[in-house]
Amino acid sequence: MLSKSKEAYTKPKKNNIEKNNTKSNELKADKERKELEDEDKRKYIAFLQNEKLHILSNMDALKRSIADIETQEEEISRELELEKALLSAEYESESLKLTSDETEKISIQIRINKLEQEMAEDTSIQANLQAEAKFRVEKVQQLCIQLGNELKNCSNESKQQLLTDKLHVQQNALETEKKTFEDLEFQHLEEEASKLATREELQKCLSELSHKIEVRKVQLNNLESQRNDAKTSAMKESKALSVKRLRAIDDELQNLTKSSIENGTENSEEKRSPSREDFDRISKVTHNSPIVNSQGSLGRKTIESLKEIERNRQLHLAKQGSQVISEERRRVEELKRRVQDEVRSQWEERKLNCASFNSVESGEESSNYSTGPTERARRKYVKMNAREMGAAIVDETRVLGCNLITIITSNKFYMIKDGKRTSSIEGERVSTSSIGITDGDRSRPLSQSSSEVESIGSLQTVKHRDKTKLQRPLTRYLPIKSESLDLRHHIETAGHQLSLISDVIIDTTTCSGYLSKMSKKFHHWNKRWFIFDRKRKTLSYYSDNSSKKTRGLIYFQSIEEVYVDHMNTVRSPQPSLTFIIKTSTRTYHLMAPSSEAMRVWVDVVFTGAEGYHEFDHQV
Repeated sequence: MLSKSKEAYTKPKKNNIEKNNTKSNELKADKERKELEDEDKRKYIAFLQNEKLHILSNMDALKRSIADIETQEEEISRELELEKALLSAEYESESLKLTSDETEKISIQIRINKLEQEMAEDTSIQANLQAEAKFRVEKVQQLCIQLGNELKNCSNESKQQLLTDKLHVQQNALETEKKTFEDLEFQHLEEEASKLATREELQKCLSELSHKIEVRKVQLNNLESQRNDAKTSAMKESKALSVKRLRAIDDELQNLTKSSIENGTENSEEKRSPSREDFDRISKVTHNSPIVNSQGSLGRKTIESLKEIERNRQLHLAKQGSQVISEERRRVEELKRRVQDEVRSQWEERKLNCASFNSVESGEESSNYSTGPTERARRKYVKMNAREMGAAIVDETRVLGCNLITIITSNKFYMIKDGKRTSSIEGERVSTSSIGITDGDRSRPLSQSSSEVESIGSLQTVKHRDKTKLQRPLTRYLPIKSESLDLRHHIETAGHQLSLISDVIIDTTTCSGYLSKMSKKFHHWNKRWFIFDRKRKTLSYYSDNSSKKTRGLIYFQSIEEVYVDHMNTVRSPQPSLTFIIKTSTRTYHLMAPSSEAMRVWVDVVFTGAEGYHEFDHQV
């Protein structure tokens, strides 16, 4: 009885020990599995960080190369604009000379026609006069012959004396009529010779003018061909630089695609191998445990449960990964579709604007050479779309990891190729940071810009100002296109005391002075010498007041708005002295040396804002 009770007492004790061992083994297996998962996460995070640094370094190199190419494009466009201005001025002067020569030619031709008409009338009048004089001479001559015959036949002396006197009188009359006839004929010959000489001189002048007009037409054709050649060569160079830039982006994307594919395969193998190691360690722990040797059924149950847990974990991860991949693929497709729709709509709008611009330019090309689409300009509607698209894609790449890098990079490569195809058709420039960094945040990493990209509801195009018209300051005047405007008198009547403002020089047609201009690329403030010329209808700026090196040129037709920057849209050393000139191609942020000079410049420039059509629309 004692032995039986002792055995009954020791049996539940062994069962408790076995249960405790099983629990401890399960806890050890869970702990090791968590450690393996944490180690996998750390490796994965380290890999993503290295990949991020590699992508950022490639992006910096690509940005530098694109910045160099864009600098070359800007230099080419600046040289083209300067050459355009020179050729346009020469073309305009030659056109004016040609017009004056043609007018003079027409007047000379009119004089020749009038002279020939007078000669014809004088000839007819002189012919009538000479016929009458000749008739009188013949009549007197016949009378003299008749008196001579009567005198021969007459025998009476008194009658002979009378006939002799009559004959003498008639002979004197005959001499007088002959002299009158000869004088009339001589006078007619003299007048005719004088008019013939005048006509010869006029015809000589006419031939010289005709020759001069032909020479001027040849010169104008040469200037036109030079202008077209310059435009063609600049377009070719700009296109070559654009192709070079897009090729650099294409090569970089291909490299990213290849590296992402390789890294994705390696990472998948690395992710599978820890799973195998995890399972092997769990199996090793369970097989090496004493439970297997003592209680086979319980050990097998533990192993089966651990295997089931591992299978469920792998299925859950695979399901979650496929869901994430499908979700991200759907988001990328949606982003791509939105970008393509936006680019297509912008392209249609720009094509209409280009068509209307070309129709206007064909009528005004000889007098004014607008900056137009060279570039450049130009105006860049693909910029924001490509930027936001690249930001979203890089952000998704960072979130998904290496297994999703292949899909997103391939989609990004396809979308950038689509954007490149569109930009090659329209000749516009893609943004320097087309992989996710805006102009205002070029120096920020992708991790800081991802939240901003996600906050963007829909892709928006670049706008000059997003403020409402009610927030814009009112303007006192409308643009003045009259060439007889006295600019200095106009500014003085506006209430400005120009004698007290030494920073601005104004005469009847020009206004000049130093202004600080914010650069387009690096947003630095540079001091420039500005000249507002109403004769040339341009606002140009130079490096200094020697006016030798032109840094930029703004035509009156492209100036749309001029206003003081009350909203402080840009970072300025002195916001109260900052004003804005908005053109059809870009927005210029300028800073005057004093508040009086700023107000003078705003009123001066607005007199030439011929692109301001808001009042016309309201009318």
